[in-house]
Amino acid sequence: MSVKALRKLKVVCKKLVKNSLLLKPKERMFIALYYPTERIENILDAHLFAYNLVEAARNIGAEANLVTLQSRLKPTIPADGVYNLLRTTWGFLYTPISNSVYGRFRAFINELKKQLRMKGASTDWLRPPDVFFNIAGSRFTGSDVVAASLGFPIPNAPEEKWESTIDMLNQFWWTPQSRTDRRKPISRTALTEAMPLETYIRTLSVDYRAVAKLNAKLKKLLGEASLVRVTGRPTDVNGHQLGTDLKINIEGRSALTDDGKFTGGDDTFINLPGGEVFITPNNADGVLIVDGTVALDKSYPLKHPLAVKFRDGKFSLSQVLCSDKLLIQRIHQTIEGHIKNLRKIKKMKSVSPKTIRLYEQNFYHVGELGIGTNPKARVSPFLVESEKAFGTIHMALGSGYEPEAKTIHHEDMVTGWRTPLTVEALIDGKPVKILTNGKLVLT
Repeated sequence: MSVKALRKLKVVCKKLVKNSLLLKPKERMFIALYYPTERIENILDAHLFAYNLVEAARNIGAEANLVTLQSRLKPTIPADGVYNLLRTTWGFLYTPISNSVYGRFRAFINELKKQLRMKGASTDWLRPPDVFFNIAGSRFTGSDVVAASLGFPIPNAPEEKWESTIDMLNQFWWTPQSRTDRRKPISRTALTEAMPLETYIRTLSVDYRAVAKLNAKLKKLLGEASLVRVTGRPTDVNGHQLGTDLKINIEGRSALTDDGKFTGGDDTFINLPGGEVFITPNNADGVLIVDGTVALDKSYPLKHPLAVKFRDGKFSLSQVLCSDKLLIQRIHQTIEGHIKNLRKIKKMKSVSPKTIRLYEQNFYHVGELGIGTNPKARVSPFLVESEKAFGTIHMALGSGYEPEAKTIHHEDMVTGWRTPLTVEALIDGKPVKILTNGKLVLT
């Protein structure tokens, strides 16, 4: 790595800590770098990126710790033992329900803190971090064993539970439990992938003020629209001439933006690089031709176009077509893995029956329509970059970004790379162009 590139990386990490993560002096950041399940390319670059994040955080008087963990092949495989123990501690500390195992654990921790203080030892390490920064090598980080088995009851509504410690600490706005839990979030989470240093430097050096300005225009437009129409020229998909032709109902939905930074309040999640406007569809009908990157057990750049047919807002595995048989197999394996995970959650009763019904109801639903707005992002092997690229849209299978649209999986699919798209929104019966043959016209 050249000295010039290293200097650029340090500048990027300094700005990231200050302007995106909004890290303050004395706050704590927990950086988790997940090793891939297969090849480990880009891991050294990801390590160097993470190290410079640690250095940037400490330079402003914050605390940062870097841990390396192993990704999992399936969502049901338990996460790393040490990390599971940490999550268990944080989860029990945040669930002060007396006359239960949670209350007894809290009493134990209180006694431990007392003993530590008597010996002049710090107790800060017991509390959850202010910022979680996850660098994903693969998609599955492993099961949160205690949360997935017992669930963490909500003090003011113990009939409802959180099946994820991190979801509980962050109170992500799209979780149904966040509507019930009256407590404020105590952490925030940023997510990226293990990528080459060049990609971090290029995509995170974007002028996020300009991105935010464009996002605001697009958010307003989608908020006023009742329907989005997406079309693209036909291409060969496993012997069939198919082109993107989708009608997406978004009436009454609120568009959301990723401007590359936390904004406070309920905004406790960003993925980096930033640069997209996204919305949860009510419905979708038609065909989507995917030609960019898909996220399954990890990010996959497509060699052959993939067709997904939606009807009444839902997909089925029988209506997913591609000449790449290995990719189809991986799609089936991924969805079937989530089905098994849902059955496990239902059996363990780690969430309420009402939430289980919601997860089942939304399992085969379309979850997201997103539009890329980062001018420095490209379609690449990395979903987190590809979905931000100009000229692309992405749609997701499964969970949406509204509490009533939540389920346990979310597979993003990026398109508009090889087959340029035309995207228009219908407002008061009149079409307004967003993309024309792959060119962003809303500026």
